[in-house]
Amino acid sequence: MSRAPVEGQDARAALPQAAAPGAWWRAPLEDFKREIGWLHEKGDQLLEYLALPILHLIAAALNFGMVLLTGRPLFSLPFRGLKEAMETREVLAGLQLQPRKQGNL
Repeated sequence: MSRAPVEGQDARAALPQAAAPGAWWRAPLEDFKREIGWLHEKGDQLLEYLALPILHLIAAALNFGMVLLTGRPLFSLPFRGLKEAMETREVLAGLQLQPRKQGNL
């Protein structure tokens, strides 16, 4: 009897009704994605707060050495964000560093 199909209108009542497919999990998933986005944004902001002072010190030291050697700075300081500091790295790749010509003594 347990394996025999139930006939009539009672058969529809006996089957569990499926919830709308995907309707119950979309709202929590969107909320989770929004929270992960916020977490990434705050993590990037914290990294910027911690890394920028160190990058400023390193860039200032390199600028000092480059002014002594070539007569021009390597970086324009201060960096306003990590994106600006990373853009400097691309500029350095194409930079031809040659010392200025000095008059003969």
